Amino acid sequence: MDLNRSLNNQTLTPRRFVDFLNELQSGILGKKAVLDASGNPIPINLLQQTFDEITEKRAPWRGEWLNQGYFKRGKDLYMLYYDTQNGELQRKENSLEDCLMEDKQIDIFNWLARANSQGLPPKNVNSGNLYYWYPRADNVAGFRADAGRVVLGCNWVPLGSNAGLGVRAAISTGNISTKISQEESNLEEALEDIQGCIAPDLLPKVQEKLKKYF
Repeated sequence: MDLNRSLNNQTLTPRRFVDFLNELQSGILGKKAVLDASGNPIPINLLQQTFDEITEKRAPWRGEWLNQGYFKRGKDLYMLYYDTQNGELQRKENSLEDCLMEDKQIDIFNWLARANSQGLPPKNVNSGNLYYWYPRADNVAGFRADAGRVVLGCNWVPLGSNAGLGVRAAISTGNISTKISQEESNLEEALEDIQGCIAPDLLPKVQEKLKKYF
């Protein structure tokens, strides 16, 4: 987390991790184009490779810390995370939302579809092959996969270490929106230019084809 802070990056919270995996799945299933930092579509095979690298049950051991910890305040369990602002870590605290509070094997896709705003599964999440270890006080969250199991763990020891354990950087992509806006403008100009040159009944099909190139 200190490395991300020094680079002014964000460490993924469980919620952002869920959003990241859902983004990969949307691209894999063809629901949307997933763009790289330059605004270019990422090939589906690369999206699938990335998703599998994170979630597939196989060797070697792979894991990453998630930006969420847990502590008791009185009788209540709270969660905390750190937000990077101008190179400084700012601690944020919230009461733990209603979620599954027992160890259980859950369905990864049902979790991704129904995670709460803190990224945790609901109490009635479907059963499956993803091992879920519920939040405990003085522990932190992480995700790992190896040849034996895939785990969303909210009971990791903060000082734990492993050669395959790392942290993912969430990097600002402010240039994407500018590029997309420009490409949308180019598309509108192209559609206007061809309207007088194509038979009206063929125009919708041509417009649809053009959209694939912008």
